[in-house]
Amino acid sequence: MNSSTENALATKFQIYRRDDNYPSSFCYWGFECGDGWAPLLCEFSEEIDKLTLEGFRVIQIKEKFFRLIIHIECEGPDVIAAEELTELVERKSMSLCERCGESKSKPHKCHPRALSAELMESWASNIINNRNRLNDDVDC
Repeated sequence: MNSSTENALATKFQIYRRDDNYPSSFCYWGFECGDGWAPLLCEFSEEIDKLTLEGFRVIQIKEKFFRLIIHIECEGPDVIAAEELTELVERKSMSLCERCGESKSKPHKCHPRALSAELMESWASNIINNRNRLNDDVDC
């Protein structure tokens, strides 16, 4: 995530202040995802603030397999609600581009392969052909 977006989130929401999450990978690395998911992180913060939680800490926020992953640590009566909220936001991220925040269901230009279905098919075919060529070269 770009540092100005990260600073804006940390200014607006206390849960994203790195010093408050020590020691954790979030404390050291911050957001390990693109700016396109910043609105989801805002939504997550606003909803978390409504819950009754003790010792809330962000452990890690990252992208993994084109999905936002949020690891948290907390106690209190609303722990299950916090986990469900985390899962909901993670599921929502799967339908949004990590870079620009646009819906993945419509073409957008933030990624070269997203320009057209033909380019994507061409790219995928090249990957498959290269893999097949490698498999043919290997003697087992």
